[in-house]
Amino acid sequence: MLLQVNVNASRSPEVIMKPDALNGTAQMDAKFFVQLPNKTLHYICTMEYTAHASAILGFQGSNLTWHATYIGVDVKLVESNIGKIDMKFMRGGVDAAISFLLMPWLNAEGKKGIPLPSVDDVSFENPVLTLKQGYFKLGVDVSYKGVKK
Repeated sequence: MLLQVNVNASRSPEVIMKPDALNGTAQMDAKFFVQLPNKTLHYICTMEYTAHASAILGFQGSNLTWHATYIGVDVKLVESNIGKIDMKFMRGGVDAAISFLLMPWLNAEGKKGIPLPSVDDVSFENPVLTLKQGYFKLGVDVSYKGVKK
C-alpha cells in the first residue's frame, strides 16, 4: 500500500534574531492516508509537528555560512482513525533522523555556504554580519568594475 502525507503549515513561521543566534519556529499538521488496492484513500491520522531551530550565521569569504546548534521537533497526535499510536516510538524516530541525518547534512551545507548575489559588473565584497536583538546588520563593500570599451 502507498502512503500519502499531506502537510500544511498551521501557523506562520517565526524568526527571532538575538545577538548570539538566529532562532526559528515552524508548526505544521500532517495528515496520513494509505491508498487501498481499489485506489481509494483511507485516512489514518493527523499529527502536529512543531520544529524549533537555532543557528549561528557568518561569512567565509563572500559566502553566507551557518552552523545549526539546535534542531528539535515536538510531535503530537491530533486525531487517529486507527486507535492509539505509540508517540514515544514516533518521537524517537524523529529525534534519530534529526541527529544522524538532518543536522550533519545541514551543517555540511552551511559550512560551504551560499554566495552573495552578483549582478553583471557589480559585486559585493568583504561582508560583515552582526546579529542584534530583533534585527541584523549587513555591511558589504560594493565593487563596480565599469563598462568595458
